[in-house]
Amino acid sequence: YHYLIAYYTAPGDTQDLDEAYAVIERMERSRKESVYVYGPLIKALAEQGETEKAEAVIRTMNSRGIPTNVVVYNALLGAHASKPGAEKEVVAVLNDMAQNKVSPTPVTSMTVLGAYKQRGIE
Repeated sequence: YHYLIAYYTAPGDTQDLDEAYAVIERMERSRKESVYVYGPLIKALAEQGETEKAEAVIRTMNSRGIPTNVVVYNALLGAHASKPGAEKEVVAVLNDMAQNKVSPTPVTSMTVLGAYKQRGIE
């Protein structure tokens, strides 16, 4: 499933997020779920600014007992931090990380700070 999700979420001609969701549905029925399968979909959604959909996927993972990781949260943080006025959302994601016992890394800090810098906030 991981390779199919990676294929359908990769930027370019093959990107088809509807098909990625279909693969996720098949995976859920087979009970072979993992962050490595959900992660590329979350990252692709976040990169397209679809933060609400990305957060919905994370909620699905949490409800199914599938642990998230710092890579997933960094993608979501970068998407939120790049949006003007989304500081509350950034804090909410950081709080969600803490609640789910996902420790931030230096990449986490650089993701948020880099997005803020691009927006002219220093």
